[in-house]
Amino acid sequence: MNTITYRAPRKFYCPAKTAKKIIMTLVVMGGSFFSYAALASCTVEGAIDRLMDNTDSWIVQVDGSAPVGSFLALIKLNGSLTDTIITCDATGSELEINSDYPLVFTTPDYNVYESGIPGIGMGFYISTNLFSGKAPHLFTTLSDTYTIESFISNEIALFKTGEILTGGKILPTHIAMRGTIRNHDYTNFLNITLAQPITVTILRPTCVANTPILNVNLGEVNISDFNQSGRTTPQNFSIDLNCTGGSGTRDVHVTLTDANSPANASTQLNLSPNSGAQGIALEVHNKFGAVSFGPDLSGTGNPGQWLDGAAGVGSYSIPLSVNYVRLPGPIKGGTANSGVTYTLNYD
Repeated sequence: MNTITYRAPRKFYCPAKTAKKIIMTLVVMGGSFFSYAALASCTVEGAIDRLMDNTDSWIVQVDGSAPVGSFLALIKLNGSLTDTIITCDATGSELEINSDYPLVFTTPDYNVYESGIPGIGMGFYISTNLFSGKAPHLFTTLSDTYTIESFISNEIALFKTGEILTGGKILPTHIAMRGTIRNHDYTNFLNITLAQPITVTILRPTCVANTPILNVNLGEVNISDFNQSGRTTPQNFSIDLNCTGGSGTRDVHVTLTDANSPANASTQLNLSPNSGAQGIALEVHNKFGAVSFGPDLSGTGNPGQWLDGAAGVGSYSIPLSVNYVRLPGPIKGGTANSGVTYTLNYD
């Protein structure tokens, strides 16, 4: 009987005094736990999500020929909403600013993040009334309540991280700068996102004519020098360019305009009014054939314009030739001068 009378139930149905002690112990332990959580809590009021706008342009041009590691461009952004008020139950908050864009590499001063464009990375800088610095940035405040005022300015620095073949867009697919309170359960107090994509274009070479004014001497020509088609032997010349800066190539579009008759859209160049000869004109040929003259206009796709080729850094020549051509009717000797202007457009 003594063995059957197990003492465990007697311990389970313990006296009230013992039960009270156990309950009190649990209450004290529970009170300690919730008191710790309360000390680590923060509340955030006001604007957390902010869109950053660009006051200049959302299009940025960079030099793809720069060495790897070079600074390429600086994009300045700003935004203004309501103040952000942070209240914590303890002093000594550690505010951390970092980016959600994928990390490329770190330096002692800042991180470089992926831009989405091969060969181009980006770093972030933030400036508020409370703190400023490059991401990642850590700021400690001794107050338990603090305000981030409405206006925030930001900068995005672009760096060359590898070969840049093409431009592209930096898309607002990630939070550019995220603010958290690191020692208070990473409470989120700030999310900065681009208001729209940033378009990055590649700087292409710029070309300048070595000799802006060309004189082509056709010499003395006799009637017997005209062949059966009524043309003289062509005299070759070229427009020579020197192209510098940037990377890659850019297309060279050429237009020749009749200096004496700008509306001339034919393939025959009229003689200048002070010429003594009659019954002849001039023809200009490029590497594709006879040139049709056209108006002096900017842009591409203009009448008479042709795409000569692609110019990279260095020298580029536009080969041309000119000859006399007989017109119907009598021919008269004398000076036979004319002139053209050339317009170069690039894309």
